[in-house]
Amino acid sequence: MYLIVGHVYSPVQYLLLYTCCRAARVCSLFHDLCTHHSLWRSVDLSFGWIKSTDRTLNWLCDNRLQHTKEISLSGWKTLTSPAVKDLMIKCCDLTSINLSYCNKVTADGWMSLANHCSRLSDLDVSFSSIQVPAVKALVGKCGDHLKQLNVGGNNLTGFQSVLIALKKCPNLQLLDVSNVRFSSDFMAFDIEKFQLACPKMKVLRLANSKFRAPEVSKRVQNESPGFPDLEELSLAVHTAKVGAGLAIHDNFYQRILKSSYSLKLLDLRGLSQITTLGLASLPVTDLESLYLSMTSLASRNNNVDVVLHKWRHSLKVVDLSWNTFQENVLDAAFEVYVGLPTTTRHKLRWINFAGTAVTLTTVRLLLDNCSDLEYINLSSCRGLPRGMKREYSQGQISQLRKEVQLEEGSNGDASTDSD
Repeated sequence: MYLIVGHVYSPVQYLLLYTCCRAARVCSLFHDLCTHHSLWRSVDLSFGWIKSTDRTLNWLCDNRLQHTKEISLSGWKTLTSPAVKDLMIKCCDLTSINLSYCNKVTADGWMSLANHCSRLSDLDVSFSSIQVPAVKALVGKCGDHLKQLNVGGNNLTGFQSVLIALKKCPNLQLLDVSNVRFSSDFMAFDIEKFQLACPKMKVLRLANSKFRAPEVSKRVQNESPGFPDLEELSLAVHTAKVGAGLAIHDNFYQRILKSSYSLKLLDLRGLSQITTLGLASLPVTDLESLYLSMTSLASRNNNVDVVLHKWRHSLKVVDLSWNTFQENVLDAAFEVYVGLPTTTRHKLRWINFAGTAVTLTTVRLLLDNCSDLEYINLSSCRGLPRGMKREYSQGQISQLRKEVQLEEGSNGDASTDSD
């Protein structure tokens, strides 16, 4: 029996949790396999296939989760503080917990989490009911262990105290403070002090939250090490949120990215104080995803070609939607973009032109030169034929090629007839 269990266990450990629970009913052997604690080290209960109640969690804590290291209870909207307390007391090995959208957990539950979280390295409490005192306590208790923290979507009055506490988390790699409401109009984000305190930062998301960078001397800026490991920066704002991005300009993201040579994703959607020259001066060498929807780039200057030229060898995702670039500007920019040496292959897979003046010429250039293209959005593009103004993905790209050829053919016939 032991040999059989040993051989079967290896593939069983890769089954979905839901599948394991069903398989446990087959026979006693499968029951022993599927209830083995090694299969319950990482548990995702956010899919809604079991009743998300306190009673369910209490039973799991007693029978399955004693050795669990990672758990997600995201979306358990009826979860209450007593169940959270029970989880933290009985599951002492937890290093990662996701309680996003758990709105019924009160201050007692959050403080219980703080009192038993000394091993936590990954914490997601986004869009929950958590308050600043609990966040501060959690950060203070986790300290050196904390690597990922997501507090997005909450009302956090007095958040400055949390930012101060985070400066004692030298191993922090991900910080998400997106969609947060503060007590003041703009929250001061001391970039250089944060760079000194959290040098291992890889992902920084401040989207749709009112942050500003306090002025510091050039000496302080020069002495800061930056974020050399940063791979993702999101400063996007929703245009419906009045004034959210007014304090974010070229100097803001340039100070953050001063040494981020390996940045892969930059999201500046909705910002009204940025320029193409500011982007072109960044030290980033191989950017892969660039989101510039509805920005001030077109109104401030039209040389978007310098941005596309800078990362033309590495860009895989580009969002230029709802910018007011003139037709000739986009045409010229993408002529520069496709002009790579013949030995270099374009990597572009996804591009959004929605609401722009992109022309058939530019679309054809991309189709002819970007063989990896999987998605292109041409919705509301005033310079294109009506039937072409839509999204194209996967297999539809070949259909777009045919439509472009037909349109160019009809235009050619029309010009011949006129002659």
